Amino acid sequence: MTIDLPVIVDVVIGLVFIYFILSLLASEIQELLATILQWRAKHLKESIEMLLMGVPKKPVTPTKRPPNRIGKSSNKFVRPASLPTNSTIILN
Repeated sequence: MTIDLPVIVDVVIGLVFIYFILSLLASEIQELLATILQWRAKHLKESIEMLLMGVPKKPVTPTKRPPNRIGKSSNKFVRPASLPTNSTIILN
């Protein structure tokens, strides 16, 4: 049983077309929700207020710095504990 190249091309074109139509549908639904709930108007109003007042309504909490995965300190290199002692990698 063999599958011809034109059949494969037809299936690929059909899948791309279906993906395109579904993405347009999802985009249209999102735009409809944004219009109904007036998300853009709310965000624009809040942004203009923040710009003119210079202070945000809600205090912005700083995000924590992610832990350093290589070593304990970001200023100096610490060898990872996962390397075996007989490793061929030389770390200086």
